[in-house]
Order: sequence, then C-alpha cells, then structure tokens
Amino acid sequence: MPVLPSCCRMLTAPLLSYVFIVSLLSHCFLMFS
Repeated sequence: MPVLPSCCRMLTAPLLSYVFIVSLLSHCFLMFS
C-alpha cells in the first residue's frame, strides 16, 4: 500500500467523514420515515 501525500490525506479524511455522516443521516431518515 503506497503512502499518500499529506495533501491527499488532508483531502480524503474530510471526504470519508462526510460520506459516513451522509450515509448515517440517510439511514436514520429511512428508519424514521
């Protein structure tokens, strides 16, 4: 596994957390609707 540059890592971390939060919110929305 190649080591990513720090700029890539700084971009991927917020993106992954954003995707996680969005999927969590959509899951809750589907559960309660």
